[in-house]
Amino acid sequence: MKRVMASTGALAVLVTGMVTFAPAASANSVHLRFNGMHDGKVEGWWHDKTDRLCVKIPGKRNKHYKAVAVIYPTSAGPGKKMFKISDRGGGGRSCTKNLSIREDAEYVFELEEWAGGAHPTNGRNRVFHT
Repeated sequence: MKRVMASTGALAVLVTGMVTFAPAASANSVHLRFNGMHDGKVEGWWHDKTDRLCVKIPGKRNKHYKAVAVIYPTSAGPGKKMFKISDRGGGGRSCTKNLSIREDAEYVFELEEWAGGAHPTNGRNRVFHT
């Protein structure tokens, strides 16, 4: 009986150890923000749990001013924009629907501010894993 209890105890320690050391799945969401040229902070989010890309620009709606959020795989390079969404202000935020992207991969998240020219006037980026 003692031998059975000792074996059961050893098994319990082994199972507990396996559970304790098993990596937990986690969402890798990204949030970028910077001071924009007009009316405050430009913000963008990647929600890994829902696979949604969002962007928000403060102030009144303006056809010459916008914020753009973009994600693409690091292997594709900056010329290969995979998903993109923009916001021109006026309150609220703009978000994509659930995007079908490869999991367990490395992506670049870019947040850009555009003020009517052919190129972004300000921006930030970050590499993240899904």
